[in-house]
Amino acid sequence: ADNVLKPGAPLFLWQVCAKGGGFDTEVVSLREFAMPVEDWMSVSIYQPPVMSSQSPPAELLQLNEVADDLRERAKTPGGVSFSEWADFAARMREGLDRAGIRATVDVTGLARQL
Repeated sequence: ADNVLKPGAPLFLWQVCAKGGGFDTEVVSLREFAMPVEDWMSVSIYQPPVMSSQSPPAELLQLNEVADDLRERAKTPGGVSFSEWADFAARMREGLDRAGIRATVDVTGLARQL
């Protein structure tokens, strides 16, 4: 999945990154196309879950609402500035980090592995 840091998909990441949630996931850090801002892409393989996953933390629910709002604003004239995207990406990264979700590989490192 693309754009999971900016504009963000915290509930999706929670589902595919949660222990016992049924997915083996790599989160790749990369630079957003045509913008000097970090973004993430996730790659997941489904594994039958061994236990049910937990509910997402309240902070991720809040970040999800803000991400939805930014997506809507981005569709309008004037939309969202580069600096707003950069600030939000940093806020999203910090919130995901507190929930135990981090980029697991940088895109340049991934390219070397392939």
